[in-house]
Amino acid sequence: MIKVMGKCIKWTSISLTSILLLLIALLGFVLFTNPGLNTVLWGAEKALPQLKVESTKGALFPSFTLNNVQFKDDSLHIDTKVQKLNLAINPRCLLDPKLCVDRLAIQGLDFAFTELPPASTEKTEQTPPVTSVKTPLPIVINRIALSDIKLNILGHEIEWGLFSTALSMQGEKLTVSPTLFNDLKVKLAESTEEPQTEKVEPKSTAKTAIELPEVWIPLQIVLERFDLNRFTLEQETPIVVNHLGLEARAGKHTVDVSTLELDMPQASANLAAKVELKGGYPLDLSLDALVKE
Repeated sequence: MIKVMGKCIKWTSISLTSILLLLIALLGFVLFTNPGLNTVLWGAEKALPQLKVESTKGALFPSFTLNNVQFKDDSLHIDTKVQKLNLAINPRCLLDPKLCVDRLAIQGLDFAFTELPPASTEKTEQTPPVTSVKTPLPIVINRIALSDIKLNILGHEIEWGLFSTALSMQGEKLTVSPTLFNDLKVKLAESTEEPQTEKVEPKSTAKTAIELPEVWIPLQIVLERFDLNRFTLEQETPIVVNHLGLEARAGKHTVDVSTLELDMPQASANLAAKVELKGGYPLDLSLDALVKE
């Protein structure tokens, strides 16, 4: 009897060890090999026939690149093409209780959203205002780079050469590292509806004081630096901004703009301001401006 039980325990141990080793090998195949990445994408393409990926490089962990990605869904009126998508995870963060992304880069994105879906008839319940936003784990994204981007959203055309930034968030504090935004062009869709004019008879109304609502910002936001270079709003008379620079902080009821720099062909300006979004919005502002034309 003892020999039979010993054999059962032995074979059970061997079976469990074999299953565990098989699971580890399968997990390693999926996470650390290019065929594993291709297997995951094959399953994703089967689940989403609208998704197509031409080729891949690397593995799910720590870094991979997808080339010539397409997603087209006629029911959602979405057509997306991406020349290259790259994601890199920092393996050192596995030893710490935080989420780290070394790099998220998208190159050559062409996105079109041409029509809104039918409006829902379901009544939405009102939700209480958000008073606090926190992350359970610190999040660090060392680099986000979006280059050669073209968007067509309901006829509004937006394109830019480069958007580069980095983010970190711990608890309620979100820090945006120096951000670069180059060669931004915006062209608004032309309105097809003719404006309707209605004759409105003037009514004598008593003057009432405007009460500004109290605004609560649920995050502590630190914008270290934002630089927009070469912005153009394309219209009959184009609006051109050579450079816009911004450094600011926001949280609770306070918005503190330490630096706002604006350079246009017509004028340039430097501004610093601090405002409390309550109690009538008390404002402390300093402005230097120069008219060129």
